[in-house]
Amino acid sequence: MNCRVLGMDDPVEGKWLIAYIVKEGDLTRSQLSAFLSENLPQAMVPRSFVFLDEIPLTVNGKLDRAKLPKLELIEEDTQQNYVAPRSPIEERLAQIFEELLKVKRVSIYDNFFHLGGNSLLVVRLCYSVFKVLNEKLQVASVFKYPTVALLAKHLCDSVSEKNYLMRLNSEEDGDPIFFIPGISRTAMVHAEMSKRLDVARPCYGLELPVPENGVEPLKTMEELANHCVQEIKKVQPVGSYTLGGFSFAGVLAYEVAAQLHSLDGQVHRVFMFDSRNRIEESKEPPPFSGRLEWFGEMFTSYKFNFLRFFIKSFCQHHILWRLGLWDGYNQKGGDFAAMLDSGLAFLFSDPYHYNYKPKSVPLRLTVFTVRQFLFTRKGQSELMRWDKFVENQVDYVLVKTDNHLRILDDENLDLMCERMREDMEKDDLSNRR
Repeated sequence: MNCRVLGMDDPVEGKWLIAYIVKEGDLTRSQLSAFLSENLPQAMVPRSFVFLDEIPLTVNGKLDRAKLPKLELIEEDTQQNYVAPRSPIEERLAQIFEELLKVKRVSIYDNFFHLGGNSLLVVRLCYSVFKVLNEKLQVASVFKYPTVALLAKHLCDSVSEKNYLMRLNSEEDGDPIFFIPGISRTAMVHAEMSKRLDVARPCYGLELPVPENGVEPLKTMEELANHCVQEIKKVQPVGSYTLGGFSFAGVLAYEVAAQLHSLDGQVHRVFMFDSRNRIEESKEPPPFSGRLEWFGEMFTSYKFNFLRFFIKSFCQHHILWRLGLWDGYNQKGGDFAAMLDSGLAFLFSDPYHYNYKPKSVPLRLTVFTVRQFLFTRKGQSELMRWDKFVENQVDYVLVKTDNHLRILDDENLDLMCERMREDMEKDDLSNRR
């Protein structure tokens, strides 16, 4: 089949792909999209398909872009390609797609992401599926099965293996980079970073299992890490591993690297994004009373300037963001019940933090940190505690933002991605020696 695939820039959605194809037989756009979705990472599946009699070429045999149809003339005719649901579960899924994406008559072969779906809507989709169908759908499964037909087949297959890994970029070769999930159970916050890294290495985001009948399946940091190790080994059975994690996920990434080291004896790479080692010394007060003591010290020193800053940040961090009502990750809106469900998990994260004592291991560790961190008594000293456990030198990189929740914002990514590329190049040289 003769075709060309081009990247198109959209001011709202960024870059997406459009395929120009010389049509053969009765092949439809929906069939093409469904086939490619099953065989390619989601980022590599074109959003639009344009059928041509021939590919326009210049006199030099190169693609003549000027003669390609203009974008406004090639929007897909959804009525012509509409395929109605064939079963009750397909019908319910199509209705969920229509409600979330604000579109009419979703075909069973329409791609969720091509219709306007994004990472935030994926979370709402999973919640809606549970509410309507009483089926637990994992975020990673939506990326793997993005159409009504594929998703219905996946949900109907009772023996299908749970999928805890999702691709965050389109690279196929090279050693993978694994972004570890945090308290929200996914690593979707690293999606934009995976694109900005611009390295010839596939990036994966891991996912944690959800509670079963209200019971957490994994109750300690070590159990969470073992789950991640098992998933990582499915993609990369052996080798030197590269891991990354934001906040709580950075601490979990440390334990994952420690368990990998115990299995293979190698020195692995970890990137932490403002991740605090919360283990308390025996002489220190318990976490809650310690924070009260810290609050008193700060108020004594800074009076009402501190109080004003604290109230604003507390409202954003501990209330609005944890309930999914503040765009801490550049995500606005959302189903309140779905975001509340995931946000409540943050309220129970302290036992994971304070009951975990890191093992002493050789590790290549780079810690990116913000300038201030209000919600801990020890502040920056909690970062420096990694020196007590890592046998190699720990590198600390200051990111010019005062807010823990904004470290992964777009304006900070170029700095961090450049440093990550430099560190990974050094790792490659060291591994080849």
